[in-house]
Amino acid sequence: MISTPNSPGGLFDTMEREPEETCMYNRIHLDYTCGLDRIYTREEIEKAKQSPAFPREYQLAYGYGIGNVFLPEHIDKAIELGAEQIKYFNKDYNPASSRALSIDPGFGSSKFAMVITELINGIIVVVYATAFERPDYQEAIDVAFNLMREYKINKVFVDGSNRAVWTTLKNTIGESIHDNDDIYESDLIVPVSFGVEHRKMLSDLQMLFSNNMVAVPAQFDDLILDLRTARTSAEGKVEKTAAAQLDLFDCLRLCTKHYRFE
Repeated sequence: MISTPNSPGGLFDTMEREPEETCMYNRIHLDYTCGLDRIYTREEIEKAKQSPAFPREYQLAYGYGIGNVFLPEHIDKAIELGAEQIKYFNKDYNPASSRALSIDPGFGSSKFAMVITELINGIIVVVYATAFERPDYQEAIDVAFNLMREYKINKVFVDGSNRAVWTTLKNTIGESIHDNDDIYESDLIVPVSFGVEHRKMLSDLQMLFSNNMVAVPAQFDDLILDLRTARTSAEGKVEKTAAAQLDLFDCLRLCTKHYRFE
C-alpha cells in the first residue's frame, strides 16, 4: 500500500501509530527529499511550496490543506506565538492573569478532552491540552479536579450535554446546582450548551486567530492537528467523523467563554 497522508484517524495513521512489536507491516516513510533532483527539480519544489497542502503532499504531514475554519498562516502564527509566550508561563498563581479549564467529556466513540488556557501578555496561551482515550469515569473526574488545584483554575467550562460530569464536579467542590440550571457569575463550574452557543464560540475563536491573539505551543500537536483539519459545512456547523471528533478543538472553543474582548 502507498499513499500521501490525508486526515488523521484513517488507515495509514492507525498503522503508523501501532507499536513496532505488534505491527504486521514494514513501514517506509519517503518525503520529497528522496526524489529531489531525481523526479522533482528544485524549481518544481519551490513552486509546490506555495500550496497550503505542501506539507501533506510532500512532507508526510497529516491534515494540511484539509480544514477550512482557519487559514494555514494563522495557525502557523499561533504556533510561533506559542514558542514565544510559553516561556512566561508558571504554574504558581499569577494574580495579574486568569486561567480557564475546558472539558469535553467523552467515554465512548469520542475522547475525554481537557484544555487549559492563560492570558499572558494580552494573548490567550494554551498551557495544557490532552485527550484521554476511553477513561474510567471516576479517573477522568479525578484528573479534572487535580488540574483545577494544580493550575489554580479561575473558571471551568464543561460541555453542558454531559450533565453527570459537571454536576459531579460541582458536588466535588461543594458548589450549588441552581434551580432551572441558572448560571451565576460566582460559579466556578459552568456548563455550556453547544446547541445554543456553537456558532458564537466558533466565530469568536476565528476572530482571535485572525488577530494573532491565540498561542499554541508546538508540543500540543493533537490540538494543532484538530485546528488544521476542522471544517464547517455550508450551514456553518463543524463537521465531525468517527475518526476525527475534534474534541480538543471543541475545548478551545469553550475557552473563549472566559475572555472578554472588543
